[in-house]
Amino acid sequence: MKVNELLTPFLTALHVTSYDYNLDEEFKHVKNLEYLSNGHNGNYKSKDIYVLEHKNMEKIKEFIQRSLDYYTTKFLESTQQVKPTISWTNKNPKGSRHHEHIHPNSILSGVFYFAIDDSAPIRFHNSKEWGLKLNYTKYNDFNSEVLMVPMKAGELIVFPSNSKHSVPVNRSDDVRYSLSFNTFIKDKIIGDINALTYLNVEE
Repeated sequence: MKVNELLTPFLTALHVTSYDYNLDEEFKHVKNLEYLSNGHNGNYKSKDIYVLEHKNMEKIKEFIQRSLDYYTTKFLESTQQVKPTISWTNKNPKGSRHHEHIHPNSILSGVFYFAIDDSAPIRFHNSKEWGLKLNYTKYNDFNSEVLMVPMKAGELIVFPSNSKHSVPVNRSDDVRYSLSFNTFIKDKIIGDINALTYLNVEE
């Protein structure tokens, strides 16, 4: 190790891509879904948890799969791929928000936005909590507690499912609509039998 060398281990990749096609048909479908209250935060989630399996969501599902393949290949440098498992839509009227949470039983998760206002960046929370909080002259990648990622309609963000995230209060008069999904490995075999990480999910 060199003197004054900076090491940045265990980085987290948050990957944003844009869907450059018309969303009118898919957005109409999303708005017409049946929604259920998602607790006391004022937001709603679709009753259907397999939204991506609908025929008129086929193009978006293909786009999401390409983004997942890119993530596992480019950032994780893995020969194994993941695919969406459950997928649901979120409806956030004025005054609603989404609390801090992770997505259990999933490898990568993502959010695709159909309608979003400027007051709604997705927020990622630093899981490495300091025992003492110092006074900082400015926030950076090493001392920040929250990272806000502004998103636009037609954009997708993919991230590790154990990344704690939240959505701030919708302060606009417009309803936010987004689609969330979890993933799992495509193959029935996980890991390496020689490294004692082998798992056959069908056994």
